[in-house]
Amino acid sequence: MKRALCLFLVLAAAALAGAISLAETHGICRVCGKWVVLTKEGAGLNRDWSGTCGRCGLKEYLNGAAAEDEDPSETVDRLGDESRKGWPGPEEVRYVRLEDGTLIDMRHFLAAADVGQDHNHALAEVLGWLVEVAQWVSGEESGSPLGGNEDLSSNQAGAVFADDDLDADGGGLGDQVVDYLESLGHGGISGASGSKDGE
Repeated sequence: MKRALCLFLVLAAAALAGAISLAETHGICRVCGKWVVLTKEGAGLNRDWSGTCGRCGLKEYLNGAAAEDEDPSETVDRLGDESRKGWPGPEEVRYVRLEDGTLIDMRHFLAAADVGQDHNHALAEVLGWLVEVAQWVSGEESGSPLGGNEDLSSNQAGAVFADDDLDADGGGLGDQVVDYLESLGHGGISGASGSKDGE
């Protein structure tokens, strides 16, 4: 009874402070314990949910993606190749949102990181821009060579990460990517999802 009363008081105080909305359904990240918005509808805490927040989910996927005896730069090579064919990871970490609203498309990030580490970030950014031009010319909705979506900034972030920050001996790829993204000046990772709008 005391636990239920404490939980109610914590939720009520958080709702009054604007930290959470009781009109949303929440879960608790099984790794870090952070509150996670599961749906915009619903009410309160889903105690049966056992997922991760966007930050921990991205770390978990990228750290776990390494094949046996594969260092982070080799994992970037492989995932970059796979990303040019389609997103190789779980949908819930495809789009990563930072605290200021900046969106990183991890498919673009990894494809550009692969080119950035093999050549340099300038070449990777130019090639990414040329892909956007080709998409735009062929009438694809996602083609945007003048910006306006997350593709170019994701290409740039991935290319610079691999060219300047990726360390083959610096720990897991997930740890390195999360640390890098959170050092860009856009704040920490506030979420990740399979769609641009966060649903």
